[in-house]
Amino acid sequence: MKKTGVTGPYMFFYGLIIYGFSKEYIVLWYDFTEYLILAAAVITVVKKIGPMVGEVFQGWHKEEVNRYTSVVQNSKAMAGKMLHGYEESLERAKNIGILSDARKEIVNMALETAYRDRLRQMYEAVKRRLDYQVALQNARKDFERSNMINWITNEVKKSITIKQEQDALQSCLQQLRQIAAQTK
Repeated sequence: MKKTGVTGPYMFFYGLIIYGFSKEYIVLWYDFTEYLILAAAVITVVKKIGPMVGEVFQGWHKEEVNRYTSVVQNSKAMAGKMLHGYEESLERAKNIGILSDARKEIVNMALETAYRDRLRQMYEAVKRRLDYQVALQNARKDFERSNMINWITNEVKKSITIKQEQDALQSCLQQLRQIAAQTK
């Protein structure tokens, strides 16, 4: 403004128009007035109807933007859930080693239990067989002893005569009399 003053911008505008006419960038032809009227009509329509159309398009634009932002928000929420699920899966995957070790330990304990159960069953089976053998030997010894005792008793009874039996009875009675006399 200091160099051109107050009229500088106006002079620039009119100078630019004159320059356009002189170089034939702007051509004055018979339809030039139609273009001016068309330009005035477009400017008037834009000034009068433009705000209403702008509001309609702005509402439509807001609806579209809201729809797209809701889609984006839903996508972000879904991606967040998926990411959370993936993080949980990764955490579970980290614990798979511990779970595998625990399963191996459980299987080893089950094998150990089965092994000990079989050892117990084997011990009981061997003990039953040995007890059977001991009972069999004891029964055989009892049978032999009772038969031997019966045989000896029968043989002794056969060998004792009535006279020996009476003599033995008399000697026992004498011994009892002596013991009774000594105790008095």
